[in-house]
Amino acid sequence: FKMVHVDAVAFQMLTTGLGFSMTLPSLLIVDRVGRKKLLKFGAGLMTLSMLALGALGVSVISIPMTCANGAERIDCAHSWGQPEGKVAVPVQIAIIVLTLCFIAAYSISWGSVMNVFANEIFPVKFRAKAVAIGAFASFVGNFFVGQFTPILMDAIHFWTFLIFAAVDVFCCLFACWIPETSGKHLEEVIPLFEKRLGATRIGDR
Repeated sequence: FKMVHVDAVAFQMLTTGLGFSMTLPSLLIVDRVGRKKLLKFGAGLMTLSMLALGALGVSVISIPMTCANGAERIDCAHSWGQPEGKVAVPVQIAIIVLTLCFIAAYSISWGSVMNVFANEIFPVKFRAKAVAIGAFASFVGNFFVGQFTPILMDAIHFWTFLIFAAVDVFCCLFACWIPETSGKHLEEVIPLFEKRLGATRIGDR
């Protein structure tokens, strides 16, 4: 936020509003478009956003090792050809746009579709516990991402986003692997995964 000279509270409100506005249409089209397509689209756009953001920061923005007057290093970050603390306006705009693209892509796909998907893939006998464990794991993961992202940004700066891009590539591969569950009855979903995994029920042997 300091680098692009945007108020943190205002930007948080903007991203929250964007995420909410993208979640609603996702829930409306998830059955018509399909889970896989939305997840692949979201993962692809998330990957491109993070790659572009990381490449932009690494190639264009310089963060000095030390900063005058004891200020934080991020306060002295600057784009090439600019004085310390000054990031060119086009670069600021690009950072904001790429960040918003990532949030929109996540909200319309992985942020909402996986909640639908998680309620379909477990047997009825274990569904409640499995969904609860999945929700807990999601909260824990979000907590650690929130805690470690500032640390990574301080240590490796914009290379952090390239790490996120690698994770998004994995998400894209996972979205390509899973079977499509749209239009399927709950009783049909488990056999789809068993077939994909090559698993065999004990009673079928």
